Amino acid sequence: MDRYEIDEPKSDVDYLKNLDMQDFLNCDETRKILQEENYQYFEENIKFALMRLFTRYAKNYNCDLFLCNDPDGEKNSDLFSEIVNNSLSDKNDLEVFYDNPHLAKKLLE
Repeated sequence: MDRYEIDEPKSDVDYLKNLDMQDFLNCDETRKILQEENYQYFEENIKFALMRLFTRYAKNYNCDLFLCNDPDGEKNSDLFSEIVNNSLSDKNDLEVFYDNPHLAKKLLE
């Protein structure tokens, strides 16, 4: 590199890639997007399986005392899946911001 060469300005994506996860979590807008992405992943990949599992166990083990008015577990399966989701650790993927830097505009200001 020539010593008189001027460094080119960093692109938005390069700037975002130099930030750490905490920077994205500290920003309200990007944190909300990450939370929504995590919940969407949960709904698409985990929730239905948890609901089926809960219903199957409710039927197999006759949980009418525990479930009161829901001996088949069909009414409470959604609640159960949401409780599990709240206990899961978030798996944040910053690629959404690298692919769509406009979503992180607050961090780019």
